[in-house]
Amino acid sequence: MEVEEDITIDMTQARVLEPLPPDRPYLSVVSAWTPGKSGAGGRKIHYELTVQEPEEFSNRKLVEDLSLDNEYTLGRLQALLVGLGYPIEQIRQTGFKLPKEADVLGLQCTVRVRTDPSEEYGDRSRIRSVRPASAYSAPATF
Repeated sequence: MEVEEDITIDMTQARVLEPLPPDRPYLSVVSAWTPGKSGAGGRKIHYELTVQEPEEFSNRKLVEDLSLDNEYTLGRLQALLVGLGYPIEQIRQTGFKLPKEADVLGLQCTVRVRTDPSEEYGDRSRIRSVRPASAYSAPATF
């Protein structure tokens, strides 16, 4: 049996990342896609987008959990899927099946962010809008 030991950590060395600047687009790739259940028993999707460009922000993560049982969060999911290249006609069909992880991982899109302030947990970048990856190189209007 392993004995639990006290671990001392010097938290004065901890760094907190500042939120991403909201005044620019970010070329991002889907790095996590996990359907599941919410705490209330509903259906949800957890996904992560990893920033690729601009390089100074590469590897930063944008994380979101969306309910699959709410019309407003379904609208956010629809915008994400269109940004990833899924045709709107396909997505809006009755009986649309949520894409599998293997079909989504590695797909790119362009995102804009907003900053959600929090005195308790620190400010955080949140996804404001999603466009196709091709919108990254061209001047984008959001």
